[in-house]
Amino acid sequence: MRLEKISLFNFKNYENAELVLGEGVNCFVGPNGSGKTNLLDAIHYLSFGKSAFSSNDHQHIRHGENGWVVTGSFFFENVRSIIGVSVPAGKKKEVFLDKKPYERLSDHVGKYPSVLVTPYDTDLIRGSSEGRRKFFDSALSQLDKSYLDELIKYHHLLKQRNSLLKRFFEQRKTDRELLEPYDLQLAASGEQVLQKRRVLLDIYSPLFVAAYVFFANDKEIPLLTYEPTLVEGKLYDQLKANYTTDYYAQRTTIGPHADDYEFSINGLSVKKFGSQGQQKTFLIALKLGVFNLLENTLKRKPLLLLDDIFDKLDPDRVGKLMELVQQDHFGQVFITDASPERCKDALIHIHKSVNFFSVNEGSVHPNV
Repeated sequence: MRLEKISLFNFKNYENAELVLGEGVNCFVGPNGSGKTNLLDAIHYLSFGKSAFSSNDHQHIRHGENGWVVTGSFFFENVRSIIGVSVPAGKKKEVFLDKKPYERLSDHVGKYPSVLVTPYDTDLIRGSSEGRRKFFDSALSQLDKSYLDELIKYHHLLKQRNSLLKRFFEQRKTDRELLEPYDLQLAASGEQVLQKRRVLLDIYSPLFVAAYVFFANDKEIPLLTYEPTLVEGKLYDQLKANYTTDYYAQRTTIGPHADDYEFSINGLSVKKFGSQGQQKTFLIALKLGVFNLLENTLKRKPLLLLDDIFDKLDPDRVGKLMELVQQDHFGQVFITDASPERCKDALIHIHKSVNFFSVNEGSVHPNV
């Protein structure tokens, strides 16, 4: 799978830009704040139909303009497809395939997979459980459309149940019969989400461990553990038993939306006891595990987006990553860096096509 071309119109700090991309490594180099990461986010939009950094599509409209458009030309199995994302000011976002809008965004996710590695990935370890759920949900959504549909359904039901709980609390009343249908539906949907998450982790864990060992050593034993707030097969009973707590909280306090994942090395929490080096290795392994999982399942190499890694990673880990690039482990790779010289030095031994693009204040030009 290859992204041949990408066009941006009034997207973030780009007024109008069009790039013809190489099939190997594409490097976006330029000063900090020039718009390098924005190019990666535009590619992320083409893969997922959403930003990697913000849930508000309208805040990406260039200042003073009335909307933005990003389009990309993908080539896979001798078929060329045009993906477009359009966000008019004050209107709903639309995602297009060959100029025809998708009725549901979930129909698009997984067709053109990508994996993004950024300096903000440390939030996966140090941040809240929400970030870890989103990470694994994103991977599973690219693999299994039915999971994404079920997850959307679950959150819709959750919103309705929470609204009812808030109304009960504000009116100081309880109507368990009115809540019963929501408990039944939420439990049934939650069971599906929970089961698919367990299956994912069983398939994903060996790929993650292999990636970790490649970057670290076999003396360290990494482990991923899924920690649901409900016992599988008993969601309905537990929702009912937890009603009083939910009533006073005015929201559903247990369920897949509150689950977490525990990361450990040799039995110790990475968040609490992991060194900075161990945490960085863990993060890279998490991302490469997803890359390998997507490739194995979808039978295509995802786009690999590497944001500012030469500055944030130590030379040993950069060297290991470039070793994989050299071995053609990845397909098309996109890299951002503030230093053209550093980027060229890191890629000097790569025997595949490397294309450089100069980025400066919202303009981008090939061949540095």
